[in-house]
Amino acid sequence: MNKALYEKLFSEQEKYRAWLLEQPPAEILSHAYEYTVREDIILSLEYHDVDDEQARVLLAQENLLGELFDAFEHRETNYMDVVSSTVYDLANILLSEEEREKNKLRDLPIYLHSGEYARENGELDKYRESRAANIGCRDAIQEAIKNHYHDNRLDSAAVSEVVDKYNFHRVLYVLANTVRQKDWDGRFSQSNKDWAATMYIPEDRDGFNGDRNTAFCVEAHPTLVNGYIDMARDQFLLTQPLTGKDIQAEAERINAFFEKNGEPNSPNKTHIMIEISPKFLQRAGSKDIEALEGSLSCFETLSFSTLKDRKGIFAMISKDQIREWPYGVKKPSALDKLKQPAKPGPKAEKKGAEPER
Repeated sequence: MNKALYEKLFSEQEKYRAWLLEQPPAEILSHAYEYTVREDIILSLEYHDVDDEQARVLLAQENLLGELFDAFEHRETNYMDVVSSTVYDLANILLSEEEREKNKLRDLPIYLHSGEYARENGELDKYRESRAANIGCRDAIQEAIKNHYHDNRLDSAAVSEVVDKYNFHRVLYVLANTVRQKDWDGRFSQSNKDWAATMYIPEDRDGFNGDRNTAFCVEAHPTLVNGYIDMARDQFLLTQPLTGKDIQAEAERINAFFEKNGEPNSPNKTHIMIEISPKFLQRAGSKDIEALEGSLSCFETLSFSTLKDRKGIFAMISKDQIREWPYGVKKPSALDKLKQPAKPGPKAEKKGAEPER
């Protein structure tokens, strides 16, 4: 019975197929879904049998495959959910693969030896992989400068998008190499030249004594590259933890302002205030804030606070705060005063004695 059922469905599908092939292309396309479902219905009978009674009533239908398709169409199925899930699953797989490739490039270490050294030590694969990443990073920097320079201004996103792909260390390495290759160009600031000189970039000569490092030298307008370096250095600095010197420098800046400015400048004119450096706060943790506060403990009324309708965090002291103790010198405490030798006071008058004239 199942074999007879299968043969009936197969025969109906062959007739449907013959009719479909005689139709114009647009008509064939409009029936593509129906044809596919009918094929799947026949396929299902190759793996699943029905009992004899079920086969009997099905065989009695004149247009069985058409009726089965109509029944399928009117059923509540999760077919579209499966289709959507397939789309999402494939997208997630591709994103995961893309992220793995990105991480591989971002985590790739810089090879800090010459090609000759790599050849002698069996490390040519590492050398070539790192060199290709350097050149790719150079291209990405050039493209970022081109895409993010508008209205005489270079957007900071030009740095972040390249760093996201190659990491800060490679970006700074390529930029330092660029400055050193063009050390003669006065459009690079002395600060950036001094910084580039501190970076270790191994000499890498080819067989004709040519400098292989020129291959990853950024070729864009030097003024724009110099600005790009400034932004890259600043952004990298913001990722680094504060040092004791950084905290001391900020404390000295705040202290100098308090010592110099005696007039209250808070909205209600009750305090003298100065904004804590936003760059300092971007790098600071809770312990850094505590250390800064401790460095300014000579100001008894010191507080750190926000202000309504104003961005930032401000260091404040009362307008009545005596600011006579220099930075780093703690104001004597009450206990310290008690330890000091008592100063001689006025002589007490003897009871009943005549006051001196």
